[in-house]
Amino acid sequence: MSNIQLYALAKVLGLTVSEEIIEKGYNTMDLIKQKLLDMYYNAEDGHKVHGILPCQSRTKSCTNLASLCCANHMCKMCCQDLQICNTCMAHDSHDEFFRAKIRDMNQFENEKNFDRKKTLRLTFRKTIRRYELEKAFESYEIDWSKMEIYFNPMTLRMQYVYIVAANNEEARKILANKHLISHKFENSDVEVKALSNDINKTFEYFDEPENVCCVIKPESNLEVVYELPHSEELLKKLSALIQAILQLDYNQFTLEPDVNPITGEPDYNRLFVGLPNRTYVNRLYEAQPYFGALVCHKLTHVQICPKIRWSNTVC
Repeated sequence: MSNIQLYALAKVLGLTVSEEIIEKGYNTMDLIKQKLLDMYYNAEDGHKVHGILPCQSRTKSCTNLASLCCANHMCKMCCQDLQICNTCMAHDSHDEFFRAKIRDMNQFENEKNFDRKKTLRLTFRKTIRRYELEKAFESYEIDWSKMEIYFNPMTLRMQYVYIVAANNEEARKILANKHLISHKFENSDVEVKALSNDINKTFEYFDEPENVCCVIKPESNLEVVYELPHSEELLKKLSALIQAILQLDYNQFTLEPDVNPITGEPDYNRLFVGLPNRTYVNRLYEAQPYFGALVCHKLTHVQICPKIRWSNTVC
């Protein structure tokens, strides 16, 4: 990189050189290069060099050491033994973050008490201003007073915008033209989706909810989620996977998608698996995540997608 590029990079990262040092005759570019090099090694070696402290378990006495990189300041065994705790980057697998996001979004949507038959969720990567939203939806009837914003709990940045159409027909019209609407935002990578049904109430639709699992596709832009098969292809692959895991024939279990609350069409973001008994439910539950991304929820669980406790019998 040229000196101009290095200077621009340092300015973006907030690495400045004080005027006192410049007056002493030090070479400014040499100092900037050294600061950039220090920042690189701090990021490269940060996971190896970090603070430690005694395990801060709140449920039992533990003398193990814990890393400050742990979100709960506990050793690995104590951190993974809890179900009500912060999602930990040091000890939890990636699917636990999927489960945590599903819980957070479900709680947010229930607290706001959205009418799912006319509420739409907008996903975007680049921050969008309200007047841009209003301009993109100017030909549709939107109640802007009911607009809500979901902030990512880890980055504290705007991640989803919820808008409420005037009625179900207007929401249907927006979904039918969602690709045209997305093009209006140019490079913001906007996606318009309908909300799924309230998973807290789905058990009401099954005679034996204790024998039913809900397989959920998390909201994420990660490659492992993006490359999942779609619609009927996802059903076929998941059906084959269930047969392989449980050693059941295809006619010994049921697999059906949820229903889109706006259009009434199949919603492949949530798939319900009906099994012969709870033994098969437990075996399927312990085999998640499926395809590295899909997570499983038992309809009998009070909490949505609770954190899975570590067990030495499970790989």
